[in-house]
Amino acid sequence: MLAPNPIKATVELARGRTTILTGEYSSMSVEGKLAFWYLLSERSGTTIIGVPRDYEPSEQAKEVLNSLKSFNTDRLVSFLKQVL
Repeated sequence: MLAPNPIKATVELARGRTTILTGEYSSMSVEGKLAFWYLLSERSGTTIIGVPRDYEPSEQAKEVLNSLKSFNTDRLVSFLKQVL
């Protein structure tokens, strides 16, 4: 069982100690969800499935990605919290 604190549970999950039960993710704060995805990406290392070479993102996706390049760290974190 994960720790009752969502942040601690996120760290436990990212370290591979247990699995997350249905409903626990939705009970996490925005910061907890952001930490979860960050730690998950850190743990996955080079095992992330790559984007196919022939993939061409839509114009809307290109616009979003290009706008993210201009964000400073605080603005990017704020944006990701809204997405989560």
